[in-house]
Amino acid sequence: MCLDPDVWEECYQDTLALSYEQLIDLDQHYQQHGESSIDNEFHHIVKLVMKEKATQIKSLEKSLFLSVSKKNLFLKLGNIVKSFVWIFSRKDPYWNAKRDPVEDDVSSYCILPVDDVWNL
Repeated sequence: MCLDPDVWEECYQDTLALSYEQLIDLDQHYQQHGESSIDNEFHHIVKLVMKEKATQIKSLEKSLFLSVSKKNLFLKLGNIVKSFVWIFSRKDPYWNAKRDPVEDDVSSYCILPVDDVWNL
C-alpha cells in the first residue's frame, strides 16, 4: 500500500513546517514503531526533510561561525592597536621626578649684575 501523490505532497509540506527537534523525534518514533509500508513512506519523508534542513543548518552554522570569527578578529586587531598606541604614547617614567637640589638652586643658573658687590 502506498500514499497517493497528493497525500504524499501534503505530508511533505507539513513535515517541512516542523522544527529539527520534532523531526528527530518523528525519526526515532518511526524507527521504533514503523510497522507498515505507509509508516516507511512517512519515515522516508521525514528523512528527506531532515537531510534538507541539515544542509540549511550547516550553512547557517558556517555563516554564524564566520561572522563571529570576523568579529573576534576585529576585536583582537583593536586590542593590538591599543597596545601599540599605549607603548608609543608612554612618557618617560623619570620625566616628572624631582630634580636634584643642586639643579634647583637659583644661583647655579642665574647671572648676577656686575655692579653688585660680591662677598666671598
